[in-house]
Amino acid sequence: MAPMSPHAEQSAKEVRALVDKAVMVFTHSMDEQVFIVLKFKIVKFDVDTETPVRASNGHFIKFIGATLFSVGHGMQCVHKGSAEYTDWGYILACTPCLNIAFGGAFLGRSCPLSLLASGLLLHVAYLPLLLRALLSGAPKLLPGIGVLAAALLTWTGSIATLLDRSLLQASPLLPMPVFAMLTSCSFGLGNSLKLQRLLEAQEPVHQAFVGQVLKVLASSFLITGNSLGLGWHNVRVRRCYWALSIVMATTLRTLASAWKPRARKALQDQKCR
Repeated sequence: MAPMSPHAEQSAKEVRALVDKAVMVFTHSMDEQVFIVLKFKIVKFDVDTETPVRASNGHFIKFIGATLFSVGHGMQCVHKGSAEYTDWGYILACTPCLNIAFGGAFLGRSCPLSLLASGLLLHVAYLPLLLRALLSGAPKLLPGIGVLAAALLTWTGSIATLLDRSLLQASPLLPMPVFAMLTSCSFGLGNSLKLQRLLEAQEPVHQAFVGQVLKVLASSFLITGNSLGLGWHNVRVRRCYWALSIVMATTLRTLASAWKPRARKALQDQKCR
């Protein structure tokens, strides 16, 4: 008889252990303590296996979001008729880098180096734009948010790579999913602000506008995927906090509406001068 492989031997041991437990339950079916222990094992098994499934779904959602980033930015490049090296840095950071990272995590084969490569490529995309804005006096908010998001993604990819190579025991300062959420929120903030500017300028529905909508949708996909990884879908919020959030949103909206006429008036006065 051929010797068993280590994997087969381990599987055989697990089967024997399950059979022993079943025999113990049938033999001591009247013993309440045995039933309680068995019930606890079943409940613990269900709870432990639920979280990885939700996290895997989150990786798949983020994979779709990374693809939408590339499609949206590609449509914007088609609209302007050219693609600079900053555009290629953005597209390559999303596809294939982020697709490899999220797709590999979904399949159980993590590739943290692709996260690090994506963060470095995003520096190629946003740092030149920030330098141009500084030199020309153009608005610096959007490229600044892009540089911040690139730095966060580079940090997240570096920590993930060090953890994967066992050079770090734990993520410093904050857990890895929190850094991932901060990165996604930074991208979502920048893309939402850019879409708001297009809406305020009353831009027609062209390819660049649709591309920006896709990028905002992609950011929401990444935030949703990271929320599943953090387990936020299991958090129960009291009703009073829902009411408080509505009041805060209404207040911010009112302040923004009051600030816009002042900003437009200041801009008109500057043009008249």
